[in-house]
Amino acid sequence: FEPGEHLAYRIRFGPIEAATATVGVHDAGLWRGRPTWEIRAEGRTGRGFDWIFKVRDAYRSYYDPALQAPVRFVRDVHEGGYEIHQDYHFDWERSCVETEWHRVRGRGEAFAVEPGTQDMVSAFFTARNWDLTGLAIGDTLTVPCLVDGELFPLTIRYGGRDEVEVTEGTWQVDAFHPVILAGRVWERPDDLTVYVSADANRIPVLVRTRVWVGSVELELTSVEGLRNPPSRQF
Repeated sequence: FEPGEHLAYRIRFGPIEAATATVGVHDAGLWRGRPTWEIRAEGRTGRGFDWIFKVRDAYRSYYDPALQAPVRFVRDVHEGGYEIHQDYHFDWERSCVETEWHRVRGRGEAFAVEPGTQDMVSAFFTARNWDLTGLAIGDTLTVPCLVDGELFPLTIRYGGRDEVEVTEGTWQVDAFHPVILAGRVWERPDDLTVYVSADANRIPVLVRTRVWVGSVELELTSVEGLRNPPSRQF
């Protein structure tokens, strides 16, 4: 991936088109003398769904493409009556991260992280660079991730090759199941599936999940600025 990429998605809650989301990559100039990209992900509910549960979320990962790791992560979440702001600064020379976390009262922390630790957004983009040669169904991949101020090993299990049809076309995809904790939001460990294009871009094309209160689907609706020719068919 590279600056200029822009992906748009439609989010359905059951049969209802509830929200939209966009993900874009931008040139952010220099960070401490190094070229940096901004990966910006935003989501919002539509007017018809705002009265049920209004969402205005924005995530920004400032990414060092040479290190394939973030240097800063900013999260602004407004979901119903819940609001949170997080600002993480990664110092890879000292292998540590400094965090600022504001909800009712501000709080800050600093702690050590292992090389290659990702934030919630950069984890998915870094995974697009993985070598999947020889990957078999059931194999797992793990990336260290910083989530809500805690280090969390994000583990993904490979589910095999498939084909999906979305508004943007028909795609050959690889299915992945992020390893999740059943019994809270999800009933079964395989209740979340991410379908990634089976080409050199490896963009998320479709996400399907079953939760206790129904089903949620995120579907690709438009794509611009891909580095490689896409594998879709119309």
